[in-house]
Amino acid sequence: MLAGLALLIVIAVGLGGAWWYGGRETSGTAGPAVPTPVAPPGATPPGATPQVPEPAPSGAASDTSSAAPLPPIPGTTVESVAAGWRKRWDTPPKAFSRGYDTTAPMPGTGLRTRYGVLKSPIGDGKSVATLFCLVPDSKVDIDERFLKAVVDACLAPALRSEEPAALLSWLAQQDYSADVYEELPLARFDATVTAVRGSFSLHLRSKGRTGQAGAPATDAGSAG
Repeated sequence: MLAGLALLIVIAVGLGGAWWYGGRETSGTAGPAVPTPVAPPGATPPGATPQVPEPAPSGAASDTSSAAPLPPIPGTTVESVAAGWRKRWDTPPKAFSRGYDTTAPMPGTGLRTRYGVLKSPIGDGKSVATLFCLVPDSKVDIDERFLKAVVDACLAPALRSEEPAALLSWLAQQDYSADVYEELPLARFDATVTAVRGSFSLHLRSKGRTGQAGAPATDAGSAG
């Protein structure tokens, strides 16, 4: 009888100890499980530098495609344009293999702006094929002051004689209350303005392309 009672006591003590020990293992003493942070799709991990491809402004991607490359804009070199930008922008233009491409606050507006110039692979490799000014801000107030800043800061280093006035007049004539996509052919180059949902871009491109035989595919316009 006493032996049986002792056995029951031993079993009860063993079960209680197991319950107490198990409770400690699963209690808050070990701290709550913390989920491993997962970066949302497309996010850049902390400390990592995103890889930015070389710029291909609208229309520039075709320069390296199967299409013939853009010929030079007569009388305008990439380095003279970059030198003019250095005098106007607090952030100097940044060089890359095809020319210059920089994002900085635009003088006169402070708006974040991407400005750049791409060289023509035809000839001595010093001449301009296309120049661009992109303002991606969806709340751009496109008024006379803004348009003048674009011409003065972005375009002026590439322009000659009456071209600044002609471009500014043409830009001011557009109705920016609606989406805009307009082109203006000038003697040395063609200008394209695009304004969609408040963003703004302006491109100057050389006229025509050089065919495989080396002759312009279309009228190259006046050398000016």
